[in-house]
Amino acid sequence: MTYITLERFYYKNPDLYESEYSKRVASLSTRVFDLPINSSHENTHNLFVITNHEMLSKIDRIYSASLTRIQNNYLNKNSIFVEQYIQKLMVEELIATNEIEGVTSTKAQIEAASISKDNKSRFYFITNKYKKLSLGFTTPFQNVSDFRDVYDDLMLHEISIDKRPDGKLFRKDAVEILSGNGSQKVVHTPFKTEEGITIHLDILLKFMNDGSVSKFVKIALTHYYFEYIHPFYDGNGRTGRYIVSEMLYDFDPLLAFKISKVIKDNQSRYLESFVATKNGYNRGDATPFVLYFLDMILTASDEIDNDLLKSDMKLKKVDAYIRKTISESGKFTNQEIQNLYVFAQSKIVDVKLSLNDVAMNRNVSYPTVNNNIKSLLDEKLITKVPTMFGYYELTDDTYQKILKTEIF
Repeated sequence: MTYITLERFYYKNPDLYESEYSKRVASLSTRVFDLPINSSHENTHNLFVITNHEMLSKIDRIYSASLTRIQNNYLNKNSIFVEQYIQKLMVEELIATNEIEGVTSTKAQIEAASISKDNKSRFYFITNKYKKLSLGFTTPFQNVSDFRDVYDDLMLHEISIDKRPDGKLFRKDAVEILSGNGSQKVVHTPFKTEEGITIHLDILLKFMNDGSVSKFVKIALTHYYFEYIHPFYDGNGRTGRYIVSEMLYDFDPLLAFKISKVIKDNQSRYLESFVATKNGYNRGDATPFVLYFLDMILTASDEIDNDLLKSDMKLKKVDAYIRKTISESGKFTNQEIQNLYVFAQSKIVDVKLSLNDVAMNRNVSYPTVNNNIKSLLDEKLITKVPTMFGYYELTDDTYQKILKTEIF
């Protein structure tokens, strides 16, 4: 059953509107949070969420899908395939989060930034922030300065000097948020002073550290409130989505690198949900926004599962090919076969690898990998990547042979 917003209820039953609002706020299923917003009617309301059957069902589906991935070993960060799949998702996530803001970035640019030692290269900082997250480095979020630290790591070098924060930590002047759909309509006017920004980020921190709030309600409302506060002149969207990725990471690292992609594919609904939450008639009812955000997480989860289903068949073909064609040929040592196995898995997710990457994936030394690579090159099983110095990948010919391998 579709959730009926208070705004819709008002237009259908204006005489019953006040009693309906009172009933919703007083319900045992409702929780009112200390997250004040100024509605479009210029009244202040605290955000509240009604935990209804629809919400519980969506949360249950998210947990069930993640549990299945755990049971199938797809959340094992020590797995060679999982590590490489996360790298693939990370590249796609970076492209998507940039695209939402009208910034074009290519797979080649992100891959180049991920291996670059030059911090002046394009997308270096935002790419490396996500790389650190993929290794499990997250932000404690104990002080308002943590928001600025995340922003600096991600965005400072991507933002033109005239749009960088000019206050002690955040912007000190007013901004307006436009619809972005061509109409240039003002849909939100955030806090106009740095003092107001700081006060409300401190409120947000208390909410983020409240252990009694449901994980997914917390993630959705944290994202909403951060974007509502809008502490910077530019880069708020990418910073806010990165914070969501951090909050999802400990629960499911795969979901952490998929959220921008699904938001990008559903941008109009995102904006509608955001605007509806601050609509004066809805009086701070954030239930529709939470339901929307749960849908985005579910969509991400479904897309990941579809990827994994396709990859699972390919992984079985890799096993069969290496067992029947490579091992039985007697041409290769066990170390060479193990190297080939890593390159074959990386080809499934279109990730290029350095020999250091292979060594770390296999948990062996660099010389062990380097001394067992020549035969794979000579037999044209792997090849050097011409656009990425020191990187290798499975040859297309070998990959096609793998895909044609029958599984018994």
